[in-house]
Amino acid sequence: MKNREALSALADALCSSIGSLTNPNRVSNILQSVQKVKIDPDTVAKYIGYLEEAFLFEGAKRFNIKGNKYYESIKKYYAADVGLRNAKLNFRQQELKSLLKIDDSFRKIVIVGNDIAEYTDDKGIRYIGLFQFLLQ
Repeated sequence: MKNREALSALADALCSSIGSLTNPNRVSNILQSVQKVKIDPDTVAKYIGYLEEAFLFEGAKRFNIKGNKYYESIKKYYAADVGLRNAKLNFRQQELKSLLKIDDSFRKIVIVGNDIAEYTDDKGIRYIGLFQFLLQ
């Protein structure tokens, strides 16, 4: 039972920190202090390996340019299935609110199949016909 609780707490921690630098020592310390789950860093590393083998998470290693090698202990973990991640977090929308506040500089274009006069609405979204888009 303790292993199941520890694995669930680990999955929660990884889901909450998607894209953050993570190592087993840090995760172990966070689980002990926040969720009161005592787990050894070696066990954390083993459980993370199980989650990667089950294709639930993917780890991205950092590359040291000067040393021309990958760091082994520090990785960034990403959920392989965003729907499962959201279900594990009970569909908290905190990340969405923070994303909406970002002022991005990308152009937003809606391509319409009909031939229409090109226009931009008050939100900065540009509407353009398919033929005009292909010509540009």
